[in-house]
Amino acid sequence: MKKGKVLVGMSGGVDSTVTSVLLQKEGYEVEGVYMKLHDKPGYHEENWKKVQKVADYLGVKVHFYDLSEAFNANVYEYFVESYKQGLTPNPCVMCNRTIKFGKMIDFADSIGADFIATGHYIQCDGSFIYAADDPNKDQSYFL
Repeated sequence: MKKGKVLVGMSGGVDSTVTSVLLQKEGYEVEGVYMKLHDKPGYHEENWKKVQKVADYLGVKVHFYDLSEAFNANVYEYFVESYKQGLTPNPCVMCNRTIKFGKMIDFADSIGADFIATGHYIQCDGSFIYAADDPNKDQSYFL
């Protein structure tokens, strides 16, 4: 019996792959999404191939989601303008709010996903994010 559908932010790397495998083993239906955040030539094509290979191996559907315009408007421009004003911008905070936990959640809703997941190394009780057991690998600040 499936526990629900989870949309996993996939990069084609180890962390998001392991996240997908663990969720499948727990009984969740997994779909992946690769989020294109910029227009660097060749970068996304290479990563997309990795994501497709992982998705094929795991038997999951994967989506390519072009968020480069939203990322530029909400994260990149914020960073540049803040820096010009002598401020110390934190682009990860803006990206998490508007892209990762903004646009990604909207996309998850649009495909009927019940949950979202990433491959970040943290502890979470379902409501709060805590530092990971291994402080050398902890990524809780990033989220």
